Amino acid sequence: MHKEFTVKLNGIREIPEKANAIFNYVSVFLRANPDPDSVKEFIGQLESLSQSVNYPKGLAQAYHCYALYYMLKSDEKLEFDYYTRALNLYSQEDCQAEIGHLMIDVAVLYYKVLQYEKSISLYQEAIIYGNKVKDSYILARAYANYGLVLLAQYQLTEASLKLNEAIRISRQHEYDFIFSRAAINLANLHIRKDDFKAAQQLHLELFQLIRKKGDHFNIYMPCTCSIGEMYLRKKDYKRAFRYLIKHFLFRSEYHLFSRSFINMAHLYIATSQPRKAGFMAQKALTLAYEKNEPEFIIKSYDLLAISYSMRADYKNAFFYKLRAENHKKNNIGSWDTPEYYQAFSQLKALVEAAKVVNYTEQHLNQSDKVFKKMFENEIPTNIAELMSDLSKREIEILNVLLLGLSDKEIADKLFVAVTTVRTHIRHIFGKLSVKSRAELIHLVYQSGR
Repeated sequence: MHKEFTVKLNGIREIPEKANAIFNYVSVFLRANPDPDSVKEFIGQLESLSQSVNYPKGLAQAYHCYALYYMLKSDEKLEFDYYTRALNLYSQEDCQAEIGHLMIDVAVLYYKVLQYEKSISLYQEAIIYGNKVKDSYILARAYANYGLVLLAQYQLTEASLKLNEAIRISRQHEYDFIFSRAAINLANLHIRKDDFKAAQQLHLELFQLIRKKGDHFNIYMPCTCSIGEMYLRKKDYKRAFRYLIKHFLFRSEYHLFSRSFINMAHLYIATSQPRKAGFMAQKALTLAYEKNEPEFIIKSYDLLAISYSMRADYKNAFFYKLRAENHKKNNIGSWDTPEYYQAFSQLKALVEAAKVVNYTEQHLNQSDKVFKKMFENEIPTNIAELMSDLSKREIEILNVLLLGLSDKEIADKLFVAVTTVRTHIRHIFGKLSVKSRAELIHLVYQSGR
C-alpha cells in the first residue's frame, strides 16, 4: 500500500528532510483515511530516528502524528496528551507553521466534543499564524474547518464565507483534499438552504475531480451521502434511497458509520416506517457511543423519540427526548439528572397506580396522554409548584420518595434518622390527604406532572 513512499524514503539521506517527508505523508494520510494502523510503523520510525540524533522538531512531528493516530482510534485522552507534547517541542524550536497546523488539529478535537467556542478560537489563531508565516495550506485548512463549525451552529452566512475562502485557496494551490472536504460541506450548506442547483454544481465538480485524479482522499462516499441527503430534503425518496443505501452498504470503506444509520433512520421516518427508523437510530446510537460522537448521539436520541412518538408510545418517546436534551446540556452518558428521575418516577407511578385502582383501557389512555403532553412540552413541571403547602424539607423527602426508595434508603440518602423520615412522610400524607405511597404517587402525576 505504501511501497512507492517507502522507495522514496530510502533515497533520502538528510535527517530533517527525511523527518519532514514522513510527517507530511503520514499526517495527510491520517486526515484522509480511516486506516491508521497501516502507517503506525512510519510514526515509530520517525520517533526513533529523531531520538537517535536528538532532533526535537522531528520528535514533535512524531508526537503530532501519534495524536492524529489516536484521533482515528477515538482515544481523546491520548490524542490530547500527544498534542500537548508536540506543542511544547514546537514552541521550543519556534516552529510557527507546525504550531498553526497543530492548532487546527486540536480545534478539530474540540469540535468533536461539541466545544465550539474553543474550536473557533483556535481556528482564528491558526488563521493569524497562517498569515504571519504566509502558509496558504494552514489558511485553507483553518477556513475549511472553521466553516464546518459555523455550519454545525447554523450560522449559514458566515459558514458560506469561510468555506468559499477555503475553496478559493485550495483551487489556487491545488489542495485537492481540502477542496473536496470544503466543497462537500458547502454543498451540505446549500442543501440546508434549499439551493439544490448550487449543491449539484459542487457534486458535479467533485465527481470530475475523482475521474481526473482518482479517489485518493475518499471523496466518493461522502459525496454520495450528500446527494442522498439532498434528495431526502427534496422529498424525492426513491432517489434518496438509491444514494443513501449505497453509502450505507459501503460505509465500512469510510468512517461515517453513525451518519449512515442516521440518514437511513431519517428516510424511514419520512416514509412512515417508524419501526425500521427506530432500528436504524438504535444502531447509530451504539456506534456513536463507541466512537464518542456527541453530535450523532444527540441525533440518534432525537430520532428514537420521533420513531416512538409515531407509534404513539409517548413514554419511550419522552425518555429518549429527555436523553437528547441532557446530552445537549453536556450531561453525556449520565442518567443521574433530576429530569430523568422525574420521568422514571412517573413511569413507576403508573405501575404502582395499576396495583391500587382497577386499571381499565381508559386509564391507560389517560396515562398515555400525560406522557404525550410531557413529550410535546419537553419540560417537566416542578413538584414544588404543585405542592406549595409542603415545607422545603417535605418537598425534599417527596422527591426522593418518588424514586421508590424505602424509609431506610431515604434516611441514608439525606443523612437523617429513619424516624425523622417517617414523621415527614406522615405529614406529607396528611397535607395531601392520601393513605399510601401508591396513592401519593398517583396524585402527584394526576396533577399534571
